[in-house]
Amino acid sequence: MDVIGRFSNADSLTGWGDWADEYFYIYPDGTAVRFGTIHGTASHYSFTEPTILLEPGKKAEDYVSLQAATIANDQGETRTYSWANSFPSFPFADQPSGANIAVVNLKSTYRPFYIYLPGTGLGPYGAAAELRPAYSHFPTWNHWPVNQIPSDGRAALFPDHFSSAAIMSPETHLVTSEGPQPTKSTYFLFGLTNQPISSLAILDRSWIHPPAISIAGRSFAAIYDPSQRAYILTRQSSTRRQQKTRLQITLSASESSPVVNPAFVIKDWGDRQTGIRVDGERPPTGKIRTGFVDHLDGTDLILWIPYQSTHPISLTITARDENSPWHTQ
Repeated sequence: MDVIGRFSNADSLTGWGDWADEYFYIYPDGTAVRFGTIHGTASHYSFTEPTILLEPGKKAEDYVSLQAATIANDQGETRTYSWANSFPSFPFADQPSGANIAVVNLKSTYRPFYIYLPGTGLGPYGAAAELRPAYSHFPTWNHWPVNQIPSDGRAALFPDHFSSAAIMSPETHLVTSEGPQPTKSTYFLFGLTNQPISSLAILDRSWIHPPAISIAGRSFAAIYDPSQRAYILTRQSSTRRQQKTRLQITLSASESSPVVNPAFVIKDWGDRQTGIRVDGERPPTGKIRTGFVDHLDGTDLILWIPYQSTHPISLTITARDENSPWHTQ
């Protein structure tokens, strides 16, 4: 599922400001990509701040452990940081080499996770100067508009209003994007997990180091787009008007480049029913998800396959008629 949003960060004096466009690609496994583009002239932007929203009567400590953040790298090496006795440094000290995975340790069965681009700076939000130690271990504000009070930038001293507590503030990389300049973009994965953070290492590797894809014949070319967490297959111009009904794809998966629930966007496939085989086998009915995106000049097939492997896999995608005994709904 795609979710699109646009918002502005306007200067209160001039009315002029920056604009941001956001796209969310949400998959059936509960993992999503947040892709954002910022149209603005500033040299620095903060793109994400994992934050807890609190109703009146509650503090951050009611929902989050004082061992508030755990980080990991793509080998599953981890470290947990505590806010109990002191405010952690930024970036976090003694991180596992190449750490780019983070979990906020809520007191709940499922905890939010984030997988960032390599090189992202991981650390706590703000600094010790923003704390009110007599009130909370975490920087907390009650400047939400629903409070209907003059509260812009107001630090919370008592849980008498809606409030928010910031836990982390990763420093993500922004890269120059296509389009009118100055324009910068970045993206990351996020979702919920009830497993140890080390279990996310294979998902991390599948996204940062996706398996190479090869397609039999010359009808389609393919690239991997990490901002969609999907392989994009584009019909070649010489075959654009041909009705290709069969694709044979190989993903060269390995321990360092595993397959984890791959997604495909097949341009100009049409709205025909589609049959799938994975390593020659028909998947169980209802497991694979398909969808279509209509454009003025054609229809794209969206395909998501719940499959994990550290060995090469082959996929056969066939356009079927509705009378086929194994077409995918």
